[in-house]
Amino acid sequence: MTEYKNREKLPPDAYLIKCERPFDRPPQVFGEGMERDPIWLQHFTLCANQIEQLREYYRSRDPTRADADH
Repeated sequence: MTEYKNREKLPPDAYLIKCERPFDRPPQVFGEGMERDPIWLQHFTLCANQIEQLREYYRSRDPTRADADH
């Protein structure tokens, strides 16, 4: 008798790091808010890239997809 076991493969740890907020309180003055904009944009971009990497990881392991890499 042949016995089969399913193994769930988890994505690399780097894809599972929590997205951090660069600031935890609102800016005190208008100029401070403007200075923070590029920092927020950078963090949003990093987080979005992380989400896209997770999607690609799971997409590449989906056996129902014709273009899946195995």
